[in-house]
Amino acid sequence: MLFVMTLSLHAVDVARVPNLDSYSWPLKVNWQNSDEATVRESYAGPFFEHRITEEETFSVFRPFGLERHYTSSQVDTSSLSILYPLFTYRSYPGHSQWSIFSLIRGSKIQTDSDPVDPETGLVDYYKKSFEIFPFYFDYNSWNPDQDYFGILPFYGELKNRLFYDRISWVAFPFYSKWEKNDETTTAYLWPFVRHRTGPISKGFAIWPLFGSFQRENDYHQRFALWPFLYYHQDKLYLETPHTQIGILPFYARETRQGYQREDFLWPFFGYTDDTINNYQEARFLWPIFIQGRGTDRYLNQIAPLYSISKRNGVESNWLLWPLFNNRKFEFDGIETNKFKFLYFLYQDTQQTVANQPEQWLGTKRHFWPFFSYRSTEDGQKQFQMFSPLEPLFPNNSEIRKLYSPLFSIIRYQELDPEHKDLELLFSLIHFQRRPDFDRFDFGPLFGYELGEEKVRFDILKGLLGYQRENGRRVLRLFWFSIDLGEVKEEGESNNNE
Repeated sequence: MLFVMTLSLHAVDVARVPNLDSYSWPLKVNWQNSDEATVRESYAGPFFEHRITEEETFSVFRPFGLERHYTSSQVDTSSLSILYPLFTYRSYPGHSQWSIFSLIRGSKIQTDSDPVDPETGLVDYYKKSFEIFPFYFDYNSWNPDQDYFGILPFYGELKNRLFYDRISWVAFPFYSKWEKNDETTTAYLWPFVRHRTGPISKGFAIWPLFGSFQRENDYHQRFALWPFLYYHQDKLYLETPHTQIGILPFYARETRQGYQREDFLWPFFGYTDDTINNYQEARFLWPIFIQGRGTDRYLNQIAPLYSISKRNGVESNWLLWPLFNNRKFEFDGIETNKFKFLYFLYQDTQQTVANQPEQWLGTKRHFWPFFSYRSTEDGQKQFQMFSPLEPLFPNNSEIRKLYSPLFSIIRYQELDPEHKDLELLFSLIHFQRRPDFDRFDFGPLFGYELGEEKVRFDILKGLLGYQRENGRRVLRLFWFSIDLGEVKEEGESNNNE
């Protein structure tokens, strides 16, 4: 497609462009790597970029599109994003899917586990879907029992969606049927009039005036003037069913095996007694005063002055909410300590080995929207200024690759003391350090490179310059190249003795 052709700028034969070396800002900037493990090229400042790493290959035309191919995956996967999240496309072996704002979407799946065609002996069955949520649904499968089609509000059905086995409607909301677990709820002017039937189920409701639904040995739910009056019982097959009763806002209670919670003048005053988890909690003028004690849970809160909470290994402390927050948790042997000021305005995250705080693993800092900084135990560092999106979408790689570089007027990356990159003003000022060379360029004004295999110095891209590479020396004067011959090794002589 045309867009993919536009993204693949790296395919252009730059050899046809005279004197286009690895740094011709703003036309092209190439980040050299002595080990050739990665390739990075940018064109027209931050707008076009092509990169190859051990994990993936991607080409980007900012801010319009991003094309990615995941080389580290055991299966052939690729993706395409246009004005993300406007349009996304994903491709996997036997599976592709696309979406527009996740509302208009389609997919196609080849299911090699489906029955073999008895005539051809080949597997040639596909699942296809297309929907404009929540108005149009079309799903086709090798099994006709799984097919469904619907146009809301006129006519249609859904299967295995929205926690129901089947939902069907005609002139919704005037008539609809909701089927789940061998029981059917028929709604007229949903959700106001509902009628439930089934082998062991029954019920009727005119919401919000009154309603009663029950299933033998399972549940019995009743309400009147919802949500002010309700009485629910679930899991009736247990010795102590789960019971909820409410006369709001005066009183509410919830009980089940080993658990009781009561609220008075809901939700301001109440208590919780959980004997199974050995936890007790008292609430006064909720959410201002809360005190909870238990084996695996602890809570002390006087909002908004402070809050101390510990639950399931996660510790969270607030001071002068929402100003200061510190959160600590452990996962997969790594302990994370995250400090926040005004939610995302300033964030400082430290990671260490669990139960060994001296074994530091990494640091991540954000000062929105000014900068982002990362460092790891193996000596890698990264700094970016400005960074308005990283703190808001910390785990979104599409946004990080497609949009974040547009704001990066200063970017510094260090893999180790001998692998450093510095970019200012979208590589107008560009510095690299590698084990075998140092390189500096200031736009077309001035540049040099000092290395084992190459030495380069130039002013105004050839007004005055000198280069030694592949054993030859070249002098550049007024954009003309003068060959100075081969470099003589020490001890060589022009005379043959």
